[in-house]
Amino acid sequence: MIKINSAMFLQIIGNFLRFGISQVLTESHSASQAPDDSFASSSHRLSQMPEPTENSSKPPEHRAGTQLFGKQRHVPLSRRTLQALFLHHYQPTDPLRLLWSRVIDTMSRLQRAQMAWNWDLVGELYDPFDPDGIDYGNLGTVQAEDQASRQEIFIRQFEEATRRANFQKVEFDTVEHAVRTKNDQRLQYEPNFQVFEEIRVYGCGQCLVERPKRSWRKGFQFEMKQHSGWHWLIVMVKFREGLELGPLIRANRIYLRLFKDVAFRELEMHLPEQATRLKMPLMDRFKIASPVFLGVPTVVMKIAMAASWLNPLVLGAVLTGSVSTGWKSFAGFRNAKLKHTHQMISNLFYLTLANNRQCVTRVMEMACEQESLESLLALRILWEASCQGERLDAEMLDQRVEQFLRNNGDLDVDFQNLDAIDKLQRLGLLKRDGVYLEVLPLEECLEIMRAKWHQLMP
Repeated sequence: MIKINSAMFLQIIGNFLRFGISQVLTESHSASQAPDDSFASSSHRLSQMPEPTENSSKPPEHRAGTQLFGKQRHVPLSRRTLQALFLHHYQPTDPLRLLWSRVIDTMSRLQRAQMAWNWDLVGELYDPFDPDGIDYGNLGTVQAEDQASRQEIFIRQFEEATRRANFQKVEFDTVEHAVRTKNDQRLQYEPNFQVFEEIRVYGCGQCLVERPKRSWRKGFQFEMKQHSGWHWLIVMVKFREGLELGPLIRANRIYLRLFKDVAFRELEMHLPEQATRLKMPLMDRFKIASPVFLGVPTVVMKIAMAASWLNPLVLGAVLTGSVSTGWKSFAGFRNAKLKHTHQMISNLFYLTLANNRQCVTRVMEMACEQESLESLLALRILWEASCQGERLDAEMLDQRVEQFLRNNGDLDVDFQNLDAIDKLQRLGLLKRDGVYLEVLPLEECLEIMRAKWHQLMP
């Protein structure tokens, strides 16, 4: 009887140690997990984005869904919305309302027509690198030097289109940091970018992305959590040649993807699976191994006490507790992988906007829209100032446009005033008097744009 009580006592002590160590590791992991998807590093492009904590379930605003926040480079408006902002002060029969409607329509069509040549050029440059293009064997082969030069030109032209669409290149260290950030399933990935000849990421629009997560405060029901992220994200990759990466991958092609509402901590979901390696957390490794090490004294003592009447059933019962605890930790890690895979499939299905050539087309469309919006905003503010007898320089124009968007659309935009001024000058709608800017009357602007339109479309 005394031997049995001693064995039970040793087993209780071993279980207590396993439970205590696991709890301490879990709590320390949770404490370090809270701010893991913040943009804390000063080298990150989006380092100024405030990150809601994991424990805060109340959103900063009452609006649901993805929310833009912070100062945006892009103008988050459509042409119709901007037209409504311009015209809502005028009565339906006001001649200025009709005149502005014609100016907005002509400006948008002219900007699109002027970019059509660049659009075709980028598409032609992408043809040899399109993974979805038809490969006619040796009929379309080019010299390696010509292909490298063509690739360099395509990337340069594509990056210019992303700049016009107000995308910003995400720095390489930011991409690596995002991949290493733990996700909601406590899974951590390591970047494996050696498989790429080229990898570039472009982001547009700082936003708060909502994702469902079970909360113990609500009885483990789902609630929406907010994470910092990008409203749009472009991923460009080209694999190195000579690597065995699977039958679906073509090493001499450039893969393009355009996503929406990408959380910083979910960036690894939007990269090819060859770009990341799953890393088992140290806590899970310890939880799998700890039953063996902590259970060794108990098992040895039990075997010693039961040596006189040892049989396989008794030995199996002795080892069951330790082995089952390690298997439980491994199964939990495996289930987390399955949940993450399911979430990744769901995200890619619903959040993918365009692939390959469609991505090129979508970026060019966004560039056309942003060019038109910036030109129209600058034209409107300079025209209003001229009507009031004011003279604006570039800095004043920048401030007036940003104030107009704040007052009328509750938008915080970092207006690209120099780009807008340059576009109005190219169209011939802007005059300079030293540092001061002045636009022509609306009737003259409309006639100039119509003349340019007829030159492009005779």
